[in-house]
Amino acid sequence: MGHRSNKYGNKKTTIGSITYDSKLEAERTAELALLQITGEISDLQRQVKFELLPKQKDERSVSYIADFVYTENNNTVVEDVKSEATAKDKAYILKRKLFKWRYPHILFRET
Repeated sequence: MGHRSNKYGNKKTTIGSITYDSKLEAERTAELALLQITGEISDLQRQVKFELLPKQKDERSVSYIADFVYTENNNTVVEDVKSEATAKDKAYILKRKLFKWRYPHILFRET
């Protein structure tokens, strides 16, 4: 496994050919993969991009990239793995709020 730190102290973690933003995200991937194998969740995807605000004149669009998206009990779930430090990031909090407003039909989880 290779490691590289970011501004929040998370260490990039590589397992096989996949690099994760943190050790927590790598561990959660393994847990969700097991839940998919047992049939508790389905359609597991990583790093799914959602548009929060469209492109405007002289402005780029604003997007949120979810760590995981899956189906559980016929509901679409977006899950983001956050340490205490990253969960307090003001840009993340704003994007989380915009996501919940823009996609109220999708369950949002922080782990």
